Amino acid sequence: MSKLLQFPSQRQLVERLLHLIEFNHPFIFLSGPAGSGRATLCELLLTRLPEKVMVVSLIGRPDMKMAEVRQLLLEQIVDKPL
Repeated sequence: MSKLLQFPSQRQLVERLLHLIEFNHPFIFLSGPAGSGRATLCELLLTRLPEKVMVVSLIGRPDMKMAEVRQLLLEQIVDKPL
């Protein structure tokens, strides 16, 4: 594990997310308030993901419409999104 991993709860969460990814959960949504450890968790998870996993990210706003979210995600995974 990475030197970023400081707490057993973080280790458990990374293991749980890896398990979900392994068993074909296509999307994982990670959110939380500032300072909650999202970035650290993402860094830890990224170091453990299999190469076949495609990662997309979105920094959203509370007022975002679902169509806007879909568009931003599609732009990362499709050459020419609709």
